[in-house]
Amino acid sequence: MSRVTLKDIAKKAGVTHATVSMALRNKDQISEKTRERIQKLAKKMGYVPDPMLGRLNAYRTKSIGSAPRAAIGWINFWRNPEALNQNGVFHAYYKGACEMAQVLGYHVDSLLLHEKGMTLSRIESIMHSRNISGILIPPAERPNETSLDLKWERYSVIKFGYSMVGVNSHLITNTQFETIRLAIRKAVERGFKKIGFHMAMIGEARTGDNFLGGYLRELYSRPELKKIEPLIVETSKDAFNKPLFMDWFQKVKPDCILTQLHDVGDWLQQDGIRIPEDVAIISYALPAANGIDYSGVQQNSHIIGQEAVVWLDRLIRHGQRGIPKQPLELLVEGSWVEGKTG
Repeated sequence: MSRVTLKDIAKKAGVTHATVSMALRNKDQISEKTRERIQKLAKKMGYVPDPMLGRLNAYRTKSIGSAPRAAIGWINFWRNPEALNQNGVFHAYYKGACEMAQVLGYHVDSLLLHEKGMTLSRIESIMHSRNISGILIPPAERPNETSLDLKWERYSVIKFGYSMVGVNSHLITNTQFETIRLAIRKAVERGFKKIGFHMAMIGEARTGDNFLGGYLRELYSRPELKKIEPLIVETSKDAFNKPLFMDWFQKVKPDCILTQLHDVGDWLQQDGIRIPEDVAIISYALPAANGIDYSGVQQNSHIIGQEAVVWLDRLIRHGQRGIPKQPLELLVEGSWVEGKTG
């Protein structure tokens, strides 16, 4: 049986070849009613896209230096937009996304929800005027509280991490469960047996409890490790509370600390505690911003940003818009970095 072509569908539907092509790619230039009619007809006729032809068209488009495709929207809904950029992991998502967008012929538009005069309706209008058909959603400022009431059927969507619970889209993140297990395995290889764990619940909410889950899984599967009370604080403010941290440290006396808050190295040294001679520190959120050469796990956030755009591009090209019935997760492994603290 010969392959069903766009020309065959166009003839059956009584429309042009171009109309069929745009309808199958969910282009807004074709009415929703017509798109649905043509898509149903194509499915009924057994149409299957030719992947080799798609690659050839992509090559030709690239070769003739065509204009950039629709922009990608990066929706920054933090009340202080710069706070999102000041988070090293989240900013690496953005930088990676921008780099891959350029490679694929896009550019990333950062849309600030809490900018003066900005509303969701205004953002919708801006995205429509800029022909934005794909959206990247960074982690929420307040995990488990935020949702975005957009017309999702217009967009292909990828979110970073688990914190935007109101948007059940495809998501990409680090393999945080395995990241912690890798950190503990490295600590055990170095002979440590009293491994302390320090984190804020706001960070745990952003990761779907994967950091804490990985810590407990590895801790209780290793009988040689001593079970000591972790320091899990409620808020980011508590995470930066030096007296609270030092009280915990003196109480449990760990020989190694797992943390993503790099200030703890400064706190310990300020109190005359040597690193790593007196206590080792292993970070699970490298790189550190305070200049200390931490040992630990790099979550490869830059790669996560790049792969988010690769995935989003595929959704856009295949006309896959809206919130999927079965969201998928893409998990990127972390990498061990040998430093001087562990």
